Amino acid sequence: MQDEKKTANIGPLFILPKYQSQGIGYVAMQQAFALYHEEDLWRLETVLQETGACHLYEKCGFVRTGEETIVNDKMTLIMYEKKINQD
Repeated sequence: MQDEKKTANIGPLFILPKYQSQGIGYVAMQQAFALYHEEDLWRLETVLQETGACHLYEKCGFVRTGEETIVNDKMTLIMYEKKINQD
C-alpha cells in the first residue's frame, strides 16, 4: 500500500496594517508548520499585487507554481506550494 501524501491548504492570512512588517505573519506560519508537522505539501493562493504577502510566503519557503487566475486588470491570484518530508 502506497503512503498517501497529506496536503494542507492555507486560507487568507490577514495582519492589520499597523502590525505588518514585524514578523508576526512569519511566526504564525512557522507555528502552523510545527502544529501540523505531518503534512507533506502546503498550498495557498494569494494576490500577485500584494507584494508583502508574496514576500512573506517566499520567505517561509513557498514556491510559485505558475498557476495564475486573472480576476480583473488590478488583481491576479497566484498559487504557491511548499513541499515538506520529501523522500
